[in-house]
Amino acid sequence: MKKNSYFLVLLAMICTPCVYSVPLNFGAGQGFGPIYVGAQTEGNVSSYALAVVVGLMVAGKIAYDVSWHSEYVARVQNCYGSLRKCIDRHNVTTVEDAALQALASRSMKCEVVFLEQSLRNSYGSWLCPWNWTAQQKAMYHQIQVVAILTMYADLIALGDKVTGADVVQCTRQLFVPVSLYPCVHCYGELRRHIAFAQSLSCSNALFGNTETRLLYGMVPYLEQFASLLMLQNEYVQELQTMKTHELQKEMNNNLAQALSRRR
Repeated sequence: MKKNSYFLVLLAMICTPCVYSVPLNFGAGQGFGPIYVGAQTEGNVSSYALAVVVGLMVAGKIAYDVSWHSEYVARVQNCYGSLRKCIDRHNVTTVEDAALQALASRSMKCEVVFLEQSLRNSYGSWLCPWNWTAQQKAMYHQIQVVAILTMYADLIALGDKVTGADVVQCTRQLFVPVSLYPCVHCYGELRRHIAFAQSLSCSNALFGNTETRLLYGMVPYLEQFASLLMLQNEYVQELQTMKTHELQKEMNNNLAQALSRRR
């Protein structure tokens, strides 16, 4: 936290000479403790006040993120520890092992989906550089390992009988709570998990030999699930709907910008 305090002081020093005064119109108002809003008067907010406001906002964001870090660590370590115990206790050597399927309970998968999404948003955000820590990176890698080896356990249990409909059903069970487009979201997760399992991030320097072999063993399954999902009408319809919504949003933004320039 001391480093974060230094960061805020530096931010205030940078902001102060760069922001001069911002004219604001205040409507009829009243006093709120030390703050009073006058009736239809124009005033200037000093650069110092604005820097303080910005600093407080950043400090609040940092404090919020830091408070979550410790909880993320505990929850990820709990999931990852459960996976390691399962592998060691049952001598798991293949992804088809029933022990992995038993570990992948409904509650376990919900927890993993939430943690992976949260850590990706946190560690991967360019707006929050204070989250770029070695611990965050390790936690993100660990939860990806757990996700790859547990989230798709129901599909692996089906063996050669797995169908596209099975993948869609699994997809909706996993990702409806976190995405308006669960099939599109799942396809993205599958591609990310394939890339992670194949990358140097899964080297023995980070994980044990058994975990690494299991991750590599998941790649053919992940590719199969991604291929089946792409062929389903649900995926095609979601993708088209998402693109339509994005296009409509872009058009609305362009219209709003055009109207603001005319004023």
